Amino acid sequence: MIGNINLEKPKTQVQQCQPGGPGVAPLLDLCLYVVCQNVDGCKYLNVLPDYIQHRLCLLFKQVPVFQKKLTNLNLSYCYHLTDEEVKSIAYLQNLTSINLSHCDKLTGIGMSYIGTLTNLKSLSLNHCTKVSLGFYFLQPLTALTKLEVSFCEIQDPVMPFITSKSSLTHLNVMCNRLTDEGCASLAQLKNLTYLSLSMNPLITDKTLNCLTGLRNLTSLNINFCKLLASEAIKNLSKALDPTLKQIEMIGCDRALNEVKTRPLILLAEDSKIQARMITMVLNRYNFDVEVATNGEMALEMFRENPKYDLILMDVLMPVMDGISCVKQIREFESLNSLKRTPIIIQTADNRESQRSICLEAGCDEFLSKPLDKACISLAKELMEAR
Repeated sequence: MIGNINLEKPKTQVQQCQPGGPGVAPLLDLCLYVVCQNVDGCKYLNVLPDYIQHRLCLLFKQVPVFQKKLTNLNLSYCYHLTDEEVKSIAYLQNLTSINLSHCDKLTGIGMSYIGTLTNLKSLSLNHCTKVSLGFYFLQPLTALTKLEVSFCEIQDPVMPFITSKSSLTHLNVMCNRLTDEGCASLAQLKNLTYLSLSMNPLITDKTLNCLTGLRNLTSLNINFCKLLASEAIKNLSKALDPTLKQIEMIGCDRALNEVKTRPLILLAEDSKIQARMITMVLNRYNFDVEVATNGEMALEMFRENPKYDLILMDVLMPVMDGISCVKQIREFESLNSLKRTPIIIQTADNRESQRSICLEAGCDEFLSKPLDKACISLAKELMEAR
């Protein structure tokens, strides 16, 4: 445990350690070195003042102890880190591991600087939503064995740049916008031992068929990939036996068709009391319910699982209202050629003008609050029609 260390802004310039000499860096700089090198450094760096985070860039350029000895760099959760500041990382040519997860401002330009670190073996970019166009610049990283790019909004055209890294043994592309077309190139990664495709809801059994040649795969995560069927999972497990030790498959609805008896409803309702009451009623009538507390959450849940049997949507909600959410759901269905999901919208405003607005937005039915048994009958009717 570090005692009372004064992290006030230094009044003097960085004192350099001369190559080959016994130079000593200021205490603050040595503390930053220890934090950067430590795998849990992100717990501390992201709470330091911005000027200390910016100071790191100067240290990377000027202090040999950073340039020669720093092999692990953890800057995750440094939300304000810019591409220009990432440029200074190119001086750390001995880096083998770097974590830039949740660095929201990082773009493809910053990726071009990361691509110069040819000794890099591990790279984490989770939740960096603006980097997808920069994967082209990672081609020189031929030693890369671990890549984490979950929640990066990666689409199919980017995948060939990722799968060109034949050295990869660990790949996490959880919760992106991938389809079977993008995942087809995964067959090139013959050295993979771990793969996560969780929460890519548009992939089908075709993707699993592409993985049958990955003879070194020991662990596969396909949680919440709703279109996968049990037969394809069984065939993959058989093809990779005995190497494949673990398959995580929570929420693969088609894989559980033989035991699924309860339709799944997405309930968008910001009132906890109303949500609890509606859920209890639906459960009694043999429905399973997942609750979203605002429109944005409902939209993300639908994107992750477009196989809901029905959506029950409130009009007035925080963050995103129900009508805007319905419009974006319909747009997502159209762009991905998905079957139309029945949507019932509920509101306390039962005027005919409000009804017209809701139906025009893409709702199938309009119900006034409070809901009664008519909602159950209507839900069953819409699902049967679907």
